[in-house]
Amino acid sequence: MNKKRATDWIVVAVVCLIIAVPVLTISFEKGRISSVENRRLSDPPILFDENGKLSETLWDDFNAWFGDSLGYRSKYVQLATKIKTSILHKSTSENVEFGREGWYFYTLDHNMDLATGKYALSPEMMQDIAEKQQKISDYYAARGIQYMLVLTPSKTSIYPEYIASGNYEIGVTPCDQLEEYLKENTSVQVVNTKPSLVESKPQGKLFLQHDTHVTQLGAYVIYKAIAKSLIELGIQVKDFPVSFIDGELGIGDLAAMLGGEDILGKETVPYAKWESHVMSVEEGPVHDAFEILKGEDQEVSALGYSIWNNEEADGGCLLIYGDSQWQPVRNLPQWLGESFKVTASVGCRSVNSELDDSVLPDVVIFACSERLIDSVLTRNAQITNGSSSLPDLPNKEMISAQEYGRVIGINGIKIDIVNGIEVGGTTEFTLPAETETVSLYGWAADFCSNAPFSEMYAKVGNTIIQCDYGGERPDVAAAYGYASLEKTMFMVNIPAAIFLNQGVTELELIGVSADGQYLYEPVSVRVLIG
Repeated sequence: MNKKRATDWIVVAVVCLIIAVPVLTISFEKGRISSVENRRLSDPPILFDENGKLSETLWDDFNAWFGDSLGYRSKYVQLATKIKTSILHKSTSENVEFGREGWYFYTLDHNMDLATGKYALSPEMMQDIAEKQQKISDYYAARGIQYMLVLTPSKTSIYPEYIASGNYEIGVTPCDQLEEYLKENTSVQVVNTKPSLVESKPQGKLFLQHDTHVTQLGAYVIYKAIAKSLIELGIQVKDFPVSFIDGELGIGDLAAMLGGEDILGKETVPYAKWESHVMSVEEGPVHDAFEILKGEDQEVSALGYSIWNNEEADGGCLLIYGDSQWQPVRNLPQWLGESFKVTASVGCRSVNSELDDSVLPDVVIFACSERLIDSVLTRNAQITNGSSSLPDLPNKEMISAQEYGRVIGINGIKIDIVNGIEVGGTTEFTLPAETETVSLYGWAADFCSNAPFSEMYAKVGNTIIQCDYGGERPDVAAAYGYASLEKTMFMVNIPAAIFLNQGVTELELIGVSADGQYLYEPVSVRVLIG
């Protein structure tokens, strides 16, 4: 009896300890981030409001904080996540779909629709992309620079057989559609790397099972497809041996989405070995230009950049506008760097004439992942169109604000931000003498037809720059009550040297009517030198 009572007391003590330890180790820290759940945890509740009264949300705030702050909570959450994913084989994120034989797939950005065939490019979109790509290609051709568009397929396009929600096979996807359309309707040099990847599947794992990216073997297949096209253009590409050995990788972006980088364990992946002649560069004018762009462009800040020198190479300078597939961990910039004296790779969604002027490339590669074709290749590039005049169209006056009954900016154009500073529709701003770039952001629309402009330009002296136009501005659509006004955002970067060195004190913003038939009267903006 005494022995049983002692056992009961031990059980009670253990239970109390299990309950007490998390409570006694509760966290009062503010601003905590859960790496397991990828979210900010609740702060300690505020007892009294600004009027000194008991907060009306105290109970709800307390419950949220208490649940988020118990000691060892992250361990319990990680354990629960591990049980759900490993034992129950259930996804803890709507962004990740569990596949067959240990494969996992990202569900956003058309990825699953690529496998089912539901994501296809419309004829109108392909025509729009073709016109924009031809303009970019012509821009580089006029400067003696070889331009190449590289299309990389998504994981679901190469490994649809591992998707558990259906029985899918490799089929025609946007990479194939766009390649065929561009080759038939433009002179753009386009490389679709999908056929090479499909053909190379027997060689080994080309995409990571726990991640959205290619393996180093997959990257090498992409490199070889690009190298072949460069050779066809008469560009010398060095041939060098690359071997692969299996190793383990214990991290992955899909694993992180599920609740922790190691939640899925390790996978076996092929790692590349070769005799490298490239050296990483972390100083100099090209590095400085990238640093400036990194501070101005969120995409560059997120995706980063790399610069490589190779004194033994015969080629000149290669500039790569890539995405996360082109980060150095996958070796694509380094392999191409074996054939160029300078290779600069930047995570950027658009070519940029200002960056071109800093790097002075002989070859430009713009790479786009298949799942982002509709959002990336439909953008207007930040390049000077090479013309000393605007489109040859008659002028037209915009409907006035009085006639419209509401403020519509000036001739349908409103500047919101200049060099990161909100200006609220200004038509005059001061340019500091040390500025290198004038960056304008705002919205513009054809209020004669309640639709976006077909094109938009900035005119500075004799320089014409086509604006990046058509980004989403749902606030504009909501403010005016027309859904058609949602894609009316514009951005344009203008070299400050035009103002500082050439004595230009004014720029003009000009919209082309929605039907493409007229030029609206320009909006004049006065530029003062500080």
